[in-house]
Amino acid sequence: MEVMVFEADGFVVYTSASGASHPGDASVKAWRELLTQTGPEKTVTLVQENGYVMLSALPIGTLVVKAKRTANLGALRQSLATVQAELNTASS
Repeated sequence: MEVMVFEADGFVVYTSASGASHPGDASVKAWRELLTQTGPEKTVTLVQENGYVMLSALPIGTLVVKAKRTANLGALRQSLATVQAELNTASS
Protein backbone atom coordinates (compact mmCIF):
# COMPACT_ATOMS: atom_id res chain seq x y z
CA MET A 1 0.00 0.00 0.00
CA GLU A 2 1.16 3.51 -0.77
CA VAL A 3 -0.17 6.75 0.70
CA MET A 4 0.36 10.23 -0.79
CA VAL A 5 -0.94 13.70 -0.05
CA PHE A 6 -1.00 16.31 -2.82
CA GLU A 7 -1.57 20.04 -2.64
CA ALA A 8 -3.95 21.68 -5.13
CA ASP A 9 -1.13 22.28 -7.62
CA GLY A 10 -0.05 18.62 -7.57
CA PHE A 11 2.95 19.13 -5.26
CA VAL A 12 3.56 16.02 -3.15
CA VAL A 13 3.36 16.96 0.54
CA TYR A 14 3.75 13.41 1.87
CA THR A 15 4.45 9.95 0.53
CA SER A 16 4.73 6.74 2.51
CA ALA A 17 7.11 5.06 0.09
CA SER A 18 10.63 6.28 -0.57
CA GLY A 19 11.29 6.56 -4.28
CA ALA A 20 7.58 6.44 -5.08
CA SER A 21 6.68 7.51 -8.58
CA HIS A 22 4.53 10.62 -9.00
CA PRO A 23 1.34 9.65 -10.85
CA GLY A 24 1.63 12.65 -13.18
CA ASP A 25 -0.10 15.99 -13.43
CA ALA A 26 -2.90 14.68 -15.64
CA SER A 27 -3.83 11.98 -13.12
CA VAL A 28 -3.71 14.38 -10.18
CA LYS A 29 -5.89 16.88 -12.05
CA ALA A 30 -8.40 14.17 -13.00
CA TRP A 31 -8.50 12.89 -9.41
CA ARG A 32 -9.14 16.37 -8.02
CA GLU A 33 -11.95 16.88 -10.56
CA LEU A 34 -13.55 13.60 -9.46
CA LEU A 35 -13.47 14.75 -5.84
CA THR A 36 -15.02 18.13 -6.64
CA GLN A 37 -17.89 16.36 -8.41
CA THR A 38 -18.58 14.05 -5.48
CA GLY A 39 -18.30 16.52 -2.61
CA PRO A 40 -15.69 17.43 -0.02
CA GLU A 41 -16.50 14.69 2.49
CA LYS A 42 -16.71 11.78 0.09
CA THR A 43 -14.17 9.11 -0.77
CA VAL A 44 -13.77 7.94 -4.35
CA THR A 45 -12.51 4.43 -5.13
CA LEU A 46 -11.09 3.74 -8.56
CA VAL A 47 -10.81 0.11 -9.60
CA GLN A 48 -7.73 -0.53 -11.70
CA GLU A 49 -6.19 -3.61 -13.24
CA ASN A 50 -3.54 -4.02 -10.53
CA GLY A 51 -5.46 -2.69 -7.55
CA TYR A 52 -7.36 0.29 -6.20
CA VAL A 53 -6.81 4.01 -5.87
CA MET A 54 -8.80 5.69 -3.10
CA LEU A 55 -9.13 9.47 -3.09
CA SER A 56 -10.22 11.68 -0.25
CA ALA A 57 -10.28 15.47 0.06
CA LEU A 58 -8.53 16.85 3.14
CA PRO A 59 -8.05 20.43 4.35
CA ILE A 60 -4.35 20.12 3.46
CA GLY A 61 -4.88 18.62 0.00
CA THR A 62 -5.85 15.33 -1.64
CA LEU A 63 -5.17 12.04 0.09
CA VAL A 64 -4.38 9.19 -2.32
CA VAL A 65 -4.14 5.58 -1.18
CA LYS A 66 -2.97 2.96 -3.65
CA ALA A 67 -3.77 -0.59 -2.58
CA LYS A 68 -3.41 -4.05 -4.06
CA ARG A 69 -6.41 -6.11 -5.13
CA THR A 70 -6.11 -8.19 -1.96
CA ALA A 71 -6.67 -5.16 0.29
CA ASN A 72 -9.64 -5.03 2.66
CA LEU A 73 -11.54 -2.07 1.17
CA GLY A 74 -13.95 -1.85 4.08
CA ALA A 75 -11.12 -1.41 6.57
CA LEU A 76 -9.40 1.11 4.29
CA ARG A 77 -12.61 3.14 3.93
CA GLN A 78 -13.11 3.19 7.70
CA SER A 79 -9.51 4.34 8.26
CA LEU A 80 -9.86 7.06 5.64
CA ALA A 81 -13.10 8.28 7.21
CA THR A 82 -11.41 8.48 10.61
CA VAL A 83 -8.43 10.40 9.24
CA GLN A 84 -10.66 12.76 7.30
CA ALA A 85 -12.86 13.45 10.35
CA GLU A 86 -9.87 14.09 12.62
CA LEU A 87 -8.19 16.45 10.15
CA ASN A 88 -11.43 18.31 9.47
CA THR A 89 -11.95 18.76 13.22
CA ALA A 90 -8.36 19.91 13.73
CA SER A 91 -8.61 22.50 10.95
CA SER A 92 -11.89 23.99 12.28
